[in-house]
This record gives sequence, structure tokens and C-alpha cells, in this order.
Amino acid sequence: MVSLRAPTPPRRSGRPPPPRQARRGPRTPSTDGSTLLRWSGSGDTWSTIGTGVGAPYAGKPGVFALDEKTGNVSRYNGTPNSWTRIGTASEIAIGGSSLYALTPARDKVLRWNGQAGSWTTIGGPANHIYAGGAGLFATEPAHGHLIGYDSAKKTWTRVGNPGAHFVVGPRHLYGLNPARDLVWQWSGSGDKWDVIGGPARAIHGGELGLFAVNPQTGRLWQYTGEPNVWADIGDSGGAAVAMDDRALYRVAADGKSVWRWSPAGDWSRIGGPAAAIAAGG
Repeated sequence: MVSLRAPTPPRRSGRPPPPRQARRGPRTPSTDGSTLLRWSGSGDTWSTIGTGVGAPYAGKPGVFALDEKTGNVSRYNGTPNSWTRIGTASEIAIGGSSLYALTPARDKVLRWNGQAGSWTTIGGPANHIYAGGAGLFATEPAHGHLIGYDSAKKTWTRVGNPGAHFVVGPRHLYGLNPARDLVWQWSGSGDKWDVIGGPARAIHGGELGLFAVNPQTGRLWQYTGEPNVWADIGDSGGAAVAMDDRALYRVAADGKSVWRWSPAGDWSRIGGPAAAIAAGG
């Protein structure tokens, strides 16, 4: 499922709005910055599924939105404009069949129990949370080290040093070091990591794999699975990139169009203006 969140128009003062980050499944906001749209799956046809609920996230547990101003987390009920508020958070992340949240005060990591207002505390303070098929991870606030959650033991263990960014794929955890000159892959044990790539402006990960933005050209590269071997797949567009297990989606650098890429084909335009995009589920 693909959803969009359209760009917010400039403020009357002429100052640009704060940048918005990409979210996960395809959905995007409309040009007024508050409407969420869902892609039909073909052509450039989109339908409205919500207004004023926030930025979209999508995955196996469902479709969600996080209002960055109020912290409200809402779940889409499957009918246009029908949403249920399920809690509040500073961040949310989807991993497998679970939805996770970091409280507004960033003092607890929570797992949603499937009912509105019902959450279980599974961790303490964190700066950020990251989730995917390979598990749930967080950066601890004292030094920024990366810690991983063991759901069986209900414990957290240090798995890595601070990084500029981390992404979680179906089987692997990846990180971009603070200098943004090395891409790393976690071994899956302890805090051992292996270098798999060089400089990157940003990294994006999900069900389709790992992608990086070349810092010199702005082009998007796909990791082949062999260390230091990457394939150029085209322009990265803006910061908004999302993926499911079939395709990669991006918002163009000027924010005026949405594009889809699959391993079996080239890029195709599927929509108009957007500020954020999510894919999954």
C-alpha cells in the first residue's frame, strides 16, 4: 500500500516550513500538507483517506499516522476519513507485525497491543527507535550507542557505536557512521560490524533491501549484497523515499511528482506533488 502526504505551502512570513522526513508504505499528503492519499496501484490515480492526522506509516500491523505537532498516533480503519486515535508518541516504527513508539518525553519505548490506548513498556529512555524484519533497535541517550531488543529475554543489549543514521531491513541492520563516509552492516552478534560501502549522503532500508544516496551526484544506489558492490538505479529525488517488498518509491527533488521503481523495470511517474511517502502492508 502506498500513501502520500503533500507539501505544506509557504508560511505567510515567507519562511519555509520545517523539512519533513519520509515515512514507511505508498501514501502521501496533498498539496495542503494535511491530506493523506492512497495510490490505486496503477497510473497516477490517488484517493483521499484522511485529513489532519499527520505523517503516514504503513506495514503489517496496518496504516498509521503521527501528528508531529500534537504527538497523536492514529490508526486507519480501512474506510476513507475513518481513523482511531491509539496513543501519543514522539516517534513510531513498524517491525514485522508490531508497532513501536517512543513516548513524547522519550523516556520509554512502547509496543502497541492492538487496541486503542493499550501499550506495553518494553524499554527505557531513547533518542530514536528503528524497527524492521531484523528487529527493534534504539539509540541510548547518554552516549548515542545503539542497543537491540531481545523479545524473548525482554532485555536490551549494546550492539553498536553512535551513527549518523540506522535502517533495518528484513534480515539485516545497517548504519551510516557519523562522518558519513562508511556504510556498515551488523553481523547479528555482539557489536561486530562489517564495512559494505563508502561515503553516502543518506541511507534508506526496508523490505526491498538497502539503498544509499551518492554524496557527490545525488544518485541512488542499491546494495547488491556483496560488500562494496552497489548498482546505480537513478536520481534519488528529495529526502522522501519509501519501499515495500515489490518496489521503491520517491518524491522528486522539486516535490512535484512521485515515482516508482522495481527491480524488474525502470522508474515510472505515479503521482503529483507530495511532501512525504510511506509504503508497506
